[in-house]
Amino acid sequence: MRFIVYFIFSILLAACGGGGGGSTASTPSSSASTNQSLGGIWTGTYDGVPVDAATLDTGEIFFFSSDNQSGGGTAVVSGNSFSASWQVITDIGWMFEDGSTVANCSGAGTIIERQSFSLIYSCTTTLGTSSNSTASLNYLNIYDRDSSLSTIAGNYNDGGETLTVSSNGVIFEQSASTNCILNGTVGVINSNYNAYKGSITYSNCTGDYAEFNNNTYTGAAFLDNRTSPEKVVFALKRNNRVIIDSLPRL
Repeated sequence: MRFIVYFIFSILLAACGGGGGGSTASTPSSSASTNQSLGGIWTGTYDGVPVDAATLDTGEIFFFSSDNQSGGGTAVVSGNSFSASWQVITDIGWMFEDGSTVANCSGAGTIIERQSFSLIYSCTTTLGTSSNSTASLNYLNIYDRDSSLSTIAGNYNDGGETLTVSSNGVIFEQSASTNCILNGTVGVINSNYNAYKGSITYSNCTGDYAEFNNNTYTGAAFLDNRTSPEKVVFALKRNNRVIIDSLPRL
C-alpha cells in the first residue's frame, strides 16, 4: 500500500452550543435538539480544493483531497453543530509557503444528517502566517450500499502489486518492490451501510519503508463504485500519520 500522505492532521470536534454560529448551512429547527448522525461518505471542497471524506458514527473522520492533502481524527456532534480544532503537519520534504511545517487550526460548523456538512475555520502556522477558509461537503449515496465480507472480498491493484481481501476479512499483500508484507483485517460495522473497520500491520519492509515495520494502522474502508472498476478505499491512521489509498478491483 502506497504512502500518499503529504499533509497529516488530527481533528478534534467538540460540542458547539447555541445555534451553530459561524456555520454555512441551516437545518430544520426540529434537528437542533437531536444529535445528527456523523456516518457518511462525502464530496466537496476544502480550502477551495476538491476533497472526499469518510466519517463513521463511532466518531472517526478522514479527509483526502485532489492535491494530496489527507488527514484523520475524531468527531463529536451536539445537535447539528460542532466546533473543531486540529493541527496540520506537512510530510517530510513538504512545507507551507512561509517555510513552516506545522499549522494550528480551529473553526465551527454544522452537519445535516445524510445531506451535508460545512465548516468555517482559521489556521496559523508556527511562523505566524494566518489564513481563513471553509470546507463544504455533500453526502454521497454510495454510503447507502449494504456491506458484507463477501462484498468487499477480492483482489485489488496496489500500484502493480496485488492486495487480497479474503471472504473471511483477512488482508494480505507482499510487495516485490519494497519487500513489505501487509497483514490485516476488515470487518462489517453496520451491514446497512458501506463502511468497514480496517487494520493493517507492516513487516519485512526494506529501504525507505523500513521505518514502517511492526506499525499497525487502523481506521475505515469503503467501496467506491462511481467509476468502473470499483475501488476499495482505505483510510487508516497511527498517531499523527494517515494512509489514504484507493485500489481498483482486479
